[in-house]
Amino acid sequence: MKTRRLTVTFLGGITLAVAMSLAPAATLWANPVTTAPPPPSMATVQASYGQLPLSFEANQGQVDPQLLVHH
Repeated sequence: MKTRRLTVTFLGGITLAVAMSLAPAATLWANPVTTAPPPPSMATVQASYGQLPLSFEANQGQVDPQLLVHH
């Protein structure tokens, strides 16, 4: 019985070792990693920033009046 358990453990270890040794090789056949596009230039960011939509909503009960600051 002890011999059988050792045999099963040994074969399991061999199987695991073979599987682990083949795992990195699988990445050799995978598609290459694509690189991210370059970030936009500062001029592009600044030009786009001014075109962002901007709107305001009046407080019509959305906020508790005690939280409002009065100057």
